[in-house]
Amino acid sequence: MKNINSKNDLDKAIYSLVQLQSAQREMLKVQFGICVESLKPANIIKNSFNKMVNSPDLLKNILSTSVGLTSGYVSNKIFVGNSGNIFRKFFGHMIQIGVTTIISTNPEAVKAIGHRIIGAIFQRGPQS
Repeated sequence: MKNINSKNDLDKAIYSLVQLQSAQREMLKVQFGICVESLKPANIIKNSFNKMVNSPDLLKNILSTSVGLTSGYVSNKIFVGNSGNIFRKFFGHMIQIGVTTIISTNPEAVKAIGHRIIGAIFQRGPQS
């Protein structure tokens, strides 16, 4: 800001600062309204849901979790079968939790192993 030497310069400076203050007040009111609107529970839920749906990893996460849960369930059924033994059921549930966790947290490793197994099965041709 330049030096003020006269009453006219002072009046201009005051007018300029009042205009700046008025503009900033209006911008603050608008920002406050936006903030209040975004903090309403319905908007928080809507925005969270939109972020979740628009997440690029959503399908991959759902798929890896589904595969993990399915494989854990199948491993439990294979281990326990129709057994009535409580210890066998307990260990079956532990195996189910372990398999589900491993497959859900390491989908790329499981995918690579699956590709190797499928590749090994289909690369073998009829041997003479």
